[in-house]
Amino acid sequence: MWIDTDSDGIQDISEIGLNDVTVTLYKKNDSDEFVPYGTPQQTRPEAGKDGYYWFGDLPEGEYVVHFDLPEGYKFTEAGNGTDDADSDANTTPGADFGRSQVVTINPSKPLDDLERINPTIDAGVVPVGALGDYVWIDTDSDGIQDASEIGRNDVTVTLYKKNDSDEFVPYGAPQQTRTEAGKDGYYWFGDLPSGEYQVGFSNLPPGYGFTDQNQGVDDSEDSDADPVTGRSQTVTINTSKPLDDLERINPTIDAGIVPVGSIGDYVWHDTDLDGTQDENEQGVDGVTVELYVWEGDESTGEYVLKQTTVTKTEAGKKGYYHFPNLLTGKYKVKFVKSTLPTGYEFTHQDKDGVDDQEDSDADRTTGESGDITINTSLPVENIGRNNPTIDAGLVPEGALPVKLVQFGAVKEGATAKISWRTTSELNASHFEILRSGDARTWSKIGTVAATGSETTISRYTFSDGSPVKGINFYRLRAVDLDGTSESSKIVSLDFSKDVAKAAYVYPNPASESIRFSSDLDLGRVKSVSVADIRGNVVYTAGSIATEGIPAARFGAGLHIIRVRMDDGTTRDFKVVIAPKK
Repeated sequence: MWIDTDSDGIQDISEIGLNDVTVTLYKKNDSDEFVPYGTPQQTRPEAGKDGYYWFGDLPEGEYVVHFDLPEGYKFTEAGNGTDDADSDANTTPGADFGRSQVVTINPSKPLDDLERINPTIDAGVVPVGALGDYVWIDTDSDGIQDASEIGRNDVTVTLYKKNDSDEFVPYGAPQQTRTEAGKDGYYWFGDLPSGEYQVGFSNLPPGYGFTDQNQGVDDSEDSDADPVTGRSQTVTINTSKPLDDLERINPTIDAGIVPVGSIGDYVWHDTDLDGTQDENEQGVDGVTVELYVWEGDESTGEYVLKQTTVTKTEAGKKGYYHFPNLLTGKYKVKFVKSTLPTGYEFTHQDKDGVDDQEDSDADRTTGESGDITINTSLPVENIGRNNPTIDAGLVPEGALPVKLVQFGAVKEGATAKISWRTTSELNASHFEILRSGDARTWSKIGTVAATGSETTISRYTFSDGSPVKGINFYRLRAVDLDGTSESSKIVSLDFSKDVAKAAYVYPNPASESIRFSSDLDLGRVKSVSVADIRGNVVYTAGSIATEGIPAARFGAGLHIIRVRMDDGTTRDFKVVIAPKK
């Protein structure tokens, strides 16, 4: 037996023998079956050269020789070259694997006849490498194999080898992960020659993607699959290395899979400027889309760029993008404004009355969506897990009535100061300021008329003197002359510590006087006014006495009391004046 270094199936002078390989002789019996004959041998040195065996004293008959295959080797191709220099070991898997052809021994032949003495039954072996081995469900999504986590069968694993053109091309047949020694999730590519390889994992179970790559410090316990492509890093196999070297046998190329969600999906020309996707409107290819993920805790974290893609044609329709394999978390999408077609900008964002699947989510100034929460514990069909509604409509620059370039809110004591700026107000009517305690149910707390400027920057402010204790959400609704409207992004302020326990008036209804609870500091009051339901001011004063405000002079019905404090903030109270008896 010899090591066929150049894998050509022919014994070369420079190639060496291999000792300690078991060789078994079989002889055909009267039942035409080949059964072991004599004692198996180990290949050994003879005359200073390794790899020899010899079965002597053989009677006439038909024989075959079986060669055990040593670990880390495969049999070279049989039958190449001349009979005294080739390999005779069968390479086909099955009962005859490792066996020679049938050899006839006839002692009546001359000593120099091969049927009397046959020294040509040889076996060449080629050193090989291997790699594997495991696909598992990463239950805690930490990218590290834990003892309690289980393997996953029926994932397709494809091996790629670098060719002479430096391209990775499929090598051998793909495999499905399978059960080995009672444990699911294993694959193994053996008999590999020296070279550079990559492993590709695909056909994951529905709703699964890859866990984070290269986590922890132990390469045998991490995941090697790129979360986007499913490919491993490049793995070098060197068959000249010892069998215990990872460059010869590498069992550490694994893939962890986790439940995932996704975000998509569309950029289109909003031809009729209505902020709604219509069937006759066309998608737009070539727009860069960025995905950001929130990292850190809610108060000190920040959005970090995670992935970038470009809108492209899918199923014959332009304008699509897709971010797959997303873990549970908070995300936002940014449509990069500099990559829009020349002369275009974003259409109405979150147009009122438009279904979320058909509207545009891009902020008209920044191109950013709002926060998007992905929860992979939800069913696959739930929009909270796979959200295909984050779209962007495009219109010619200057085509829309109002262009809002800034909207924000800041705290000033116990007051919320809301501000916004526009650069164009073509056919604009007014702005409505909306407030919510949960970002779902909104109440209008004020109205500001639009200036109507079409070319200059207009600046606006509005003060909310009565924010509720806790989180206050604000958004702006821009209303056009035709009654259509568009809402801004949502901003929030936390008044958990800034708003004291709510003050109140009593009695309510009132008839003689209106008093205030002790939660209102009367010493800080700078002015007070009372208006009836029609807005007529029926009472003003520079302070509030301890006995309250006289109510007998007011007509029956609902009245609004506005109190201005010394810090400039205002507090509004509603009171009903009882009818006179």
